[in-house]
Amino acid sequence: MNTKILEDIGLSKNEIKVYFALLELHQSSATPIVKKSGIPNSKIYPTLEKLIGRGLVSFVIKNNVKYFHAADPQNLIEFLSKKQQSIEEQKDEIEQIIPQLELKRQLAAQTQEAHVYEGFKGM
Repeated sequence: MNTKILEDIGLSKNEIKVYFALLELHQSSATPIVKKSGIPNSKIYPTLEKLIGRGLVSFVIKNNVKYFHAADPQNLIEFLSKKQQSIEEQKDEIEQIIPQLELKRQLAAQTQEAHVYEGFKGM
């Protein structure tokens, strides 16, 4: 499967590997995810936390052990919708400051002058 599209929407390679491993494992503690994904043990929990934050992984605690579960792949659409909403908000914020930026540019253009004198009379 081509994972580039998942990278293009903002998932890291480690996040993709962990998500795919969980899709196959269904529900799992961290150790089998490490084995299945090939992600180092030191990076598995930060990667899982990022996926939880993105709404692509959830967990339950049974007998003091966290078991992780991949969310429905349809959640990728929701993830993109949230990202699109964030971009729209950023666009609105940029549109609000454009007049200030234009003013700075105009002021800078007005203050930059150069005089060129040629020949003996120019001295």
